[in-house]
Amino acid sequence: MKKKKSKIRRIFVFLAIFIMNALGFVNAVYATSINTANLYTTGDCGALLKYKGGIVKVSYIQYSDNGGEYPAYCMDKTKPRSRNRKL
Repeated sequence: MKKKKSKIRRIFVFLAIFIMNALGFVNAVYATSINTANLYTTGDCGALLKYKGGIVKVSYIQYSDNGGEYPAYCMDKTKPRSRNRKL
């Protein structure tokens, strides 16, 4: 009886590990590096960002590629003009 419980427990542990690994691939984000793009603003984000009690004006920036519109992000804050970019 103990061997059967041990075997069932091992199967459950294996299945749990397999399921957790599979779920990691489902939620993966595929960012791409773009050297040049035509960026444009689609409007104000409202009171999305606050600093020291004041609202920081933030614009929603997009670019188009192959007929689709995608949000533009700068993931490297050490790059010049990556913060506080004015359009």
